[in-house]
Amino acid sequence: DALPLPSLEKDTIEDFIEDLLLTTEVMLQPKYDGCAVAIEYKDGIIHKAITRKGKDITRKMTNVHSVPLSVPTKETIQIRGELYTKDVAGNVSQRIAAGYLRSKSFIPNVNLTFSAFQIINSKLDQNKQCQYLSRLNFHTTRWTLTDIKYLEEHRKNWINGKLWNNLPTDGIVVKINDYKLQQTRPD
Repeated sequence: DALPLPSLEKDTIEDFIEDLLLTTEVMLQPKYDGCAVAIEYKDGIIHKAITRKGKDITRKMTNVHSVPLSVPTKETIQIRGELYTKDVAGNVSQRIAAGYLRSKSFIPNVNLTFSAFQIINSKLDQNKQCQYLSRLNFHTTRWTLTDIKYLEEHRKNWINGKLWNNLPTDGIVVKINDYKLQQTRPD
């Protein structure tokens, strides 16, 4: 049974908001410059971790300080997140994270952090997913809930270094908060 790790959609913001009301609630998250990772837990224990290309990195991820080896739930959950490096520029963050995952070493850089931002096999709204991830003891990405009408203001704040300026980001991820609305949008 494969653990999915699809790429995030890369629509333009204009295409994304085209058919949505200005009052549609969206979640904004930093787009970390690191390496995408999916981790599956079964019966509360870390079962498998993979890269976007499907490489098994379970043993490496169990050595990253921010990855819980167990979670307080018996349900099978699949967590999507980003392995990044704190306190460095984005391209350096990505290089350090990728270097660790490719290396033969099982000793990670002390600044490597796994930030969870989605439960792949969940039907919860985005905000509730992040709250649940926090309760499961995951380091979660910082997020902001806002209406679409405020997106441009947040984008300008990010460009001007006023939003997530201390994180290695290379963009903003915008998600519709409501699970049902996400599922009913045309492709």
